[in-house]
Amino acid sequence: MKRCFLAVTIPEDLIEKIEKIKEEFLLTKAKVSWVSKDNFHYTLRFFGNLDDERIEKVSSIILEVSQHFNKFDAEIKNVGCFPKEDFPRVIWIGMGEGADKLREIFNHLENEFVKLKLEKENRFEPHLTLGRVKPYGLNDELREKIKKYKDCFLGKFKIEKLTLFESKLSPKGAIYKIIKEFNLKD
Repeated sequence: MKRCFLAVTIPEDLIEKIEKIKEEFLLTKAKVSWVSKDNFHYTLRFFGNLDDERIEKVSSIILEVSQHFNKFDAEIKNVGCFPKEDFPRVIWIGMGEGADKLREIFNHLENEFVKLKLEKENRFEPHLTLGRVKPYGLNDELREKIKKYKDCFLGKFKIEKLTLFESKLSPKGAIYKIIKEFNLKD
């Protein structure tokens, strides 16, 4: 069994820009589990544990769906949080242009995944997780940084492929290993 998820990866130059913002958040000294820059991505779907046979079936669906979509531009922008601004549990960076296309891909995938009896995920909001606020980890400085970067723009990139990852949990955090990559059409 492998703990799997499907994601969109980000180019190195934009990862560095995201890391600079994360460094600003680190100065707040809030108690947050920050995501390593090696693990920055936009998750399309978390599958949980899949055996090799299920991975092949999921991969077939992703391959089929990916062949129906052209590569497209996406914007990395705007810091936000879930569930709400006064009590954030997850701090994230959103997507401007490209978000609707990613939602469309998500919806096509979900319609196929239910045929494998995978539980349907009804909502999808493209976001890159920066960190998870620990219980009692919130402080005023963190709230201010979230407000400061609420309307930031980090750059554009082209989404050219979807990547199926295995996530191995370790005491130092998750370690991601690529299982397969699925190119979108030119």
